[in-house]
Amino acid sequence: MKITFPIPLLDRKIHAILKTTEIRKNFHYGIGNRCHDAKYLVFLDYDDTPLEWIHQEIKLVQDHTLLGTAYIFKTKHGHHVIFLEKFYFDDMITILGMTTIDQRYRNVPMRYGHKVWILRNSRKKDETIKYMGYLYKESPLIKSSPHAKYLVDILGIPKEHLEQGDEKYDPYTELILGYYKIPNER
Repeated sequence: MKITFPIPLLDRKIHAILKTTEIRKNFHYGIGNRCHDAKYLVFLDYDDTPLEWIHQEIKLVQDHTLLGTAYIFKTKHGHHVIFLEKFYFDDMITILGMTTIDQRYRNVPMRYGHKVWILRNSRKKDETIKYMGYLYKESPLIKSSPHAKYLVDILGIPKEHLEQGDEKYDPYTELILGYYKIPNER
């Protein structure tokens, strides 16, 4: 609700605006895409996009970049996609720009000033995040060990889905986690 009213002051008016907003009570957590060597993974967040479209787009992006295997998850209103290859920030932004992901997700740094994208892994109301499978592509890039461990240990991906070829992983063990509030769920 928004209320505006003028307040007279000498020969001028001050316009005051009172605005109410909902208190955000819904905390969610997820994994961050920044690695400890200041490189980034590509995380994609699609809302209300058909899975066939996502598959086509992933294959196109894989063909035009060094992205490797895509791990796909179903959420209540869309899909999350995680790649384990590490990129410099500018290269990761270029890859995001090649996709039709949710615009709010793409612009996270502009809103919050942090250059870390958090991909939610906690449940929203009446939702389960479900592993849908992967689209394999070999990549010469180094992959993130902590993110791979998270996919297996927390998100339940079969370990053999990560061991497809001659994969090279970094030596790190720590993962950046994040939590945030969201508005009331739809």
